[in-house]
Amino acid sequence: MAAESGNTKMTVLNPRGTPPLIQRVPMAPRNGSLDGKTIYLVDARFPGGDLFHTELKRWFERNMPQVNIIIREKKGSYFNDDPELWAEIKEKGHGMVITIGH
Repeated sequence: MAAESGNTKMTVLNPRGTPPLIQRVPMAPRNGSLDGKTIYLVDARFPGGDLFHTELKRWFERNMPQVNIIIREKKGSYFNDDPELWAEIKEKGHGMVITIGH
């Protein structure tokens, strides 16, 4: 059926609704030099994450041996919290890299 031009009006609804405002959180301040610091590499348990972290740790050993790298696997899936691990990192670490994806 061909659309008529003229005074035909349609009412449409936005399927997205009204999203809540996003609270912006600033990034943490930089550590400056990593010399003598402990950096955690946290695996969110995606396939191949362990291989990536192992290779990244080897890179640090070759290129920045003064940085202490600790590899940890997060409990549960990406969506689950791991308060014990976060507490360990806050107590012993100076930074963290969490990897997600394939």
